[in-house]
Amino acid sequence: MSKRYIKVSEHSVYLPAVRITAPSVVDLGANEGAFSIWAADQLRASVFAIEALPELAERLSADPRICVLHAAAAAESGTQQIYRATGRCASASLNPRDSQNAVTVLSVTLEDICNKFGLSEIDLLKIDIEGSELEVLAQCSVGCLKSITQITCEFHDFLDISHRPRIRSICRRLIECGFFCVPMATTTWGDTVFLNKAKLAHPRLAEAEMHGLKTLYGVQRAIRRAGNFLSKRFRK
Repeated sequence: MSKRYIKVSEHSVYLPAVRITAPSVVDLGANEGAFSIWAADQLRASVFAIEALPELAERLSADPRICVLHAAAAAESGTQQIYRATGRCASASLNPRDSQNAVTVLSVTLEDICNKFGLSEIDLLKIDIEGSELEVLAQCSVGCLKSITQITCEFHDFLDISHRPRIRSICRRLIECGFFCVPMATTTWGDTVFLNKAKLAHPRLAEAEMHGLKTLYGVQRAIRRAGNFLSKRFRK
């Protein structure tokens, strides 16, 4: 199983869905670049990283294997204001009440990104953009979505449960576009995988395998939690 599934920076990836030869990976919300660097190293992919914070984008640009665009992925082209999040590792935020140091950045749609880099298809799209994933996936054209083989997305309902109805709506939209959806986390949508059935050799097998992996790792997490609880209790 380890050769078929991996978790990178809290994002699940189904490896058989990634082409062995010259895959393309788009990293929306690259942050410090852990996912992009993994894709360049382990997948030998052409990697296109989109990062809104200028200092993080500049740092990642030093890696010659990665094409970096300093911009915020958004539902519409233009500019927008973002903030440096406080109280955690360096990342962009859309909420001024929880942030400081406003920055005005270019905003780009997924179609803009594909046009800029000449991408007719994307093997793997990783999305971690602090809540904007809802708008990006809602407004992206059907044609663009169908050009993507796999999406690994961090939805942010673990920070705001009011997102959940919109997340379910996004899932329905992607299912209508030919994807199947597997939320890999047990209680949230924080690690959700979408796979395009039209681009898979054996879509039913892939769907069954991903659901099986979700169950397996859920049981393993439950066993670890139980072990930790019992260990603490017997130490008292």
